[in-house]
Amino acid sequence: MNPPEIFAAGAVLWRPEAEGTKVALIHRPKYDDWTIPKGKVKKREHLLRTARREVFEETGIRPILGRRLSPSFYDKDGRPKRVDYWAATPAPNRQTATPAEGEVDQLEWLSIEDAAERLSYDRDLRVLNDFASGPIRTVPLILLRHAATGAGADWTEDDDTLRPLDDTGRQQAGALAKLLSCFGPATAIGSTSARCVETLLPYAIREDVSVTTDAAFTVGMAKPGQTEERLDELLACATPTIVCADDELLSELAELACDRLGAAAPTDTSLPEGGFRVLHIADGKLVTTEQHQCPVATVERLSEAVGTDGAGHANDRVESISSLYRPLSSLASWAPVIAELSALPITLPSLLSTALPLGRSAATSSPAGPVSNMPAPVIISNSSLSQGIRLIAVPVQLESYSPTVTGPLSQDSSPVDPAVSRFGW
Repeated sequence: MNPPEIFAAGAVLWRPEAEGTKVALIHRPKYDDWTIPKGKVKKREHLLRTARREVFEETGIRPILGRRLSPSFYDKDGRPKRVDYWAATPAPNRQTATPAEGEVDQLEWLSIEDAAERLSYDRDLRVLNDFASGPIRTVPLILLRHAATGAGADWTEDDDTLRPLDDTGRQQAGALAKLLSCFGPATAIGSTSARCVETLLPYAIREDVSVTTDAAFTVGMAKPGQTEERLDELLACATPTIVCADDELLSELAELACDRLGAAAPTDTSLPEGGFRVLHIADGKLVTTEQHQCPVATVERLSEAVGTDGAGHANDRVESISSLYRPLSSLASWAPVIAELSALPITLPSLLSTALPLGRSAATSSPAGPVSNMPAPVIISNSSLSQGIRLIAVPVQLESYSPTVTGPLSQDSSPVDPAVSRFGW
């Protein structure tokens, strides 16, 4: 079969009901067919974003993606087409919208058996069968490598944990917020390094979750057996979790997790900066994995990163991605910033001790006036400190930023499928 020329993505949207699992099918008047929600990838759009956007546009329901399903291949007007699918559930506490007018005129929730009878295409039936044959509900464990920091050799400070993201990394972090949000809110854990916390902050603001640092996931700080013990705790909790760390530790975590879940580890466990691997888990077993990378191909606006697409945290007063956060060594420039530092252990990581002068709280005014309608504060805590430290911060400073727009990705840069590498795979 020829390489795909058309790319699309969608999801089998399901919900539990008293009678059993129901899936959503749509009717398209243009084709007079019943099908699974899906649609074509927009220019420079990541497949995860395509799947979520298309399901929302065609059903009016904001989905949370679950495990990845088998792709579908067919010809469309003589051109080879590939459609990638995920299982998905309606996001809780989100208002529904009206499907795109003219494209969809009916939405029905059907049992899997009735949906199989209703579908117009055999290719959709194969996707539905794949969905029904595996665990319907899975829990994601996302292993995320921090975004770009520039050449490590250029860092002249003694403490490498303070090395921040560079401009490209900050763009990546903003884009990652939208990609990670496709899997819904999750417990966000980072190493104690500034680059990992910075990578997680846009996602934390978007999803209104806390960021916790943990020495168990920090290279050079974890005690013998601490990483394994902490991973076992996360697997036992069986809740959506993101762990952001350096590549060498993530490789170790991937191998340990696969061993614990009774699966073979990937041949190559390394990740590029801003790349992440999703382990979909059900009943203590690894169901499937997927790997993504986060290219920075377009300028990301901060208002997009924190949710102007209906995620519920829109803030049109913040102008650019560079004002989303600052290197942690200059957090005092944020407005407002409240730091609570008490009974500090001697081993306090420089990451937090340099955020603000000891014992000082800072609160300033935005140049645009009083702050209103801001995202909820992000709480950064360090779970390795027995006496507890937390930093609450909401960034609001306004400034413009014009990074260089990069070109398409190289076709051999994809870890999964070169045919779709330009969409971030």
